[in-house]
Amino acid sequence: MKNFIFSWVSCLRRCLVACVVLFMALGAVHGQQLQWEQTGGPYGGSVSLLAVSGTTLFAATNNYGIFRSTDNGASWMASGLANTVVRALAVSGTTLFAGTYDGVYRSTDNGATWTALGLTDVYVSSFVVIGTTLFAGTNGAGVFRSTDNGTSWTEVNTGLTSKTAWSLAVSGTTLFAGTEANGVYRSTDNGGTWTASNSGLTNSTVRALAVSGTTLFAGTNSDGVYRSMDNGAKWTALQIMKSDSRVKYIYSLAMSGTTLFAGTYVGVFRSTDNGVSWTEVNTGLTNTIVLTNTNALALAVSGTTLFAGTDCGVFRSNNNGGTWTAVNAGLTSTDVPSLAFSGTMLFAGTYSCGIFRSTDNGRTWTAVNAGLTNLSVSSIATSVTTLFAGTYSGIFRLMENGTNWIASGLTYMSVASLAVSGTTLFAGTSGNGIFRSTDNGGTWMAVNAGLTKTNVTSLTFIGTTLFAGTYGGGVFRSTNNGGTWTAVNSGLTNTLVLSLAASGTTLFAAGADFGVGGGNRLFRSMDNGTSWT
Repeated sequence: MKNFIFSWVSCLRRCLVACVVLFMALGAVHGQQLQWEQTGGPYGGSVSLLAVSGTTLFAATNNYGIFRSTDNGASWMASGLANTVVRALAVSGTTLFAGTYDGVYRSTDNGATWTALGLTDVYVSSFVVIGTTLFAGTNGAGVFRSTDNGTSWTEVNTGLTSKTAWSLAVSGTTLFAGTEANGVYRSTDNGGTWTASNSGLTNSTVRALAVSGTTLFAGTNSDGVYRSMDNGAKWTALQIMKSDSRVKYIYSLAMSGTTLFAGTYVGVFRSTDNGVSWTEVNTGLTNTIVLTNTNALALAVSGTTLFAGTDCGVFRSNNNGGTWTAVNAGLTSTDVPSLAFSGTMLFAGTYSCGIFRSTDNGRTWTAVNAGLTNLSVSSIATSVTTLFAGTYSGIFRLMENGTNWIASGLTYMSVASLAVSGTTLFAGTSGNGIFRSTDNGGTWMAVNAGLTKTNVTSLTFIGTTLFAGTYGGGVFRSTNNGGTWTAVNSGLTNTLVLSLAASGTTLFAAGADFGVGGGNRLFRSMDNGTSWT
């Protein structure tokens, strides 16, 4: 399910690029010169990695590159590698290294500029530094070593039977690698040879490693944390919370003095007794969201301050995780797939942080998520005095002047698109086709007659004619309020439709950049979808 959602999100992200092209095209049609100004948010977004260099904190985001803070997270500025997915970060002296899907990058000026180094076409998943030697763990190619600041690399995989090293750590002069499906490996000769060190480690996929003196901790993907007190020779399972299996997925581990922190699928947990017992420490780790937890993807310690990177940005704790405060000003890594006005208020739906509202034309934003139990919002629509939100688990509605969202049907369905005609609301779903409601979302009826593809990415009206964009089936048209549908794809060589938009009587369709007709992304129809150019 996670892979499906990730794939779906990746596809829809491309829709945003297509929409920008569309707006530019419309501007050209009307003879306007468009200028764009970035709004003041919504700030936050998915932060998957954190690294500390002196008093500077770095945060790696999905697709938006690296951000830098020099004031303990109070404010952030973009620091290069935009449009790049960064999967590993490391600091060596004053040099910063970033591992990506396409090798290693290096910055010697605090992230202002970057130089591409070796390991081209290699997915770099982890780093560790021993003295002046840098090690890179990869997904599928094993471990590499560099002794010249990343300029050149040598493969060091002798004895390493797994070629995916999700995590690396060093204890004294011993190097450890946490791998996919093969547990932990140990090297005492600078990576020259590796030996499996898995006695007692019943879960063999190790996503995170942390060292405290001579004690080593390993975080797994389904069995929580393990501890070794003899340099990896033997491992003991440490159960954080047996009642919730999500806690056993460990994204990150960090040490602050003698205190161990674990970032899990449902927030942060703390241990002050070497992992024997754990306390949940998530107060405030919600970005004013009503949910009680969030994915703690990354952890970092700077002095006595603890930072957590989550799906909703960076949080800071000055009391050992007791309470958390969101610190996201300037961190522009939030994916915003949907926008809608309700009166003079602008609402923005995000993929992982819910819905934000602006009353000053986007200058400032406030999260408005009370009652919203799913924060992956793919679509927003306004019907008279009601605002509707389509999420990965159904539809929610917010009445005029209301403060709480109310579940409004299609539970357990992923709602990708919404459209309104008068008092009738339509919802396009991922895999279940199109639904119609005539009672403000109280009840829903499937309206799929003639619809041969049920992944409905977009809906729009021209007059009383409703159009549906589908993933793999192109565009469908209905002239009877969704009662029946007809495919209208003549000239539409890309049927992987991600978005539709109407301007007057002109209809635009944006397609994905891969698959059938992948080279053609933007199409126009001036005859109600009968033919496309």
